[in-house]
Amino acid sequence: SPEQASGSKDIDGRSDLYSLGCVLYEMLSGETPFLGNTPQAIIAKKLSEPTPRVSVVRDKVPPGVEAALERVLSRTPADRFATALDVSLPRLYELMADPEMGHAIQNQEIAAGRREGEFQGEHWQDAWVYKWIESASYAYEQTRDPELRATMDRLIEVIGEMQEEDGYAASQTRARGWPRFKVPHHHELYTMGHLLTAACAHHRVTGQDNFLTIARGVADYVSRTFTPRDEALADFPFNPSIVMGSVDLYRATGKKKYLDLARFFVEWRGSRYGDGTRNSWGPVQGGSDQTQNWRPLRKESEVVGHAVFFTYLYAGATDAYLEGGDAE
Repeated sequence: SPEQASGSKDIDGRSDLYSLGCVLYEMLSGETPFLGNTPQAIIAKKLSEPTPRVSVVRDKVPPGVEAALERVLSRTPADRFATALDVSLPRLYELMADPEMGHAIQNQEIAAGRREGEFQGEHWQDAWVYKWIESASYAYEQTRDPELRATMDRLIEVIGEMQEEDGYAASQTRARGWPRFKVPHHHELYTMGHLLTAACAHHRVTGQDNFLTIARGVADYVSRTFTPRDEALADFPFNPSIVMGSVDLYRATGKKKYLDLARFFVEWRGSRYGDGTRNSWGPVQGGSDQTQNWRPLRKESEVVGHAVFFTYLYAGATDAYLEGGDAE
């Protein structure tokens, strides 16, 4: 950052924000914001030249993104965003509340019967809402902002209305009138796993049980549906946030059945195909490296597959081990 280049001793998180802006600029444009033949030449430009506009290099960058990037790359730290609370949280809410852009809140309101319309966006839009509530909970822990808490409560109220009597909660199927668990790519378990984690974060920070009660209903439904080991459902936990979410729920409630649920999903992974045919990449069904489901986790000897899938799997398995232990 410019302040580091000038030898300033007053360095804080805004310097990291500047570095992040440089990475984003290069991702959008294909080149770094300041170019030079030597490091000294690049530093000199950072200290003397105005922040370059990314639209000069790539004219399709949205104006809002460019404006945010220019602020992040401001030469003076005071001109940058102070925290994620100033920009990321409000912007993400604005997008997910926009029926023409994010659709996420709209989809849940349709599923809850609060509005007419059709589901839009990706099958996993619900996770956007849950991740936002989780982030907002951490922000609330620092700010105790009553408006932020009220916003979370409004979202949770809709989620409660969207949830069906047996505990199932997924707008991607309910808003469309689709049957449950017919296509793994509908990501029902994925979104519900993030619901569990968000509810536990919200409960820990606020002390409220409104979201936690919804989460317990979801986890109980998932347990009743999956633990009988119906082979037709074996491929649905391919994006396994449900493992981490179940451990989070165990930690929040002390109920061992939720830890058992997490361990069940870890053990079930790959059990349908055993040591079957290894496919390097491909669909969920049939077993592949992409989803790490062609052999059980205990028999794996290398890290393979989709970076999101194996991160969730390994993180969830680690959480389950930390809480329950397992010599093997």
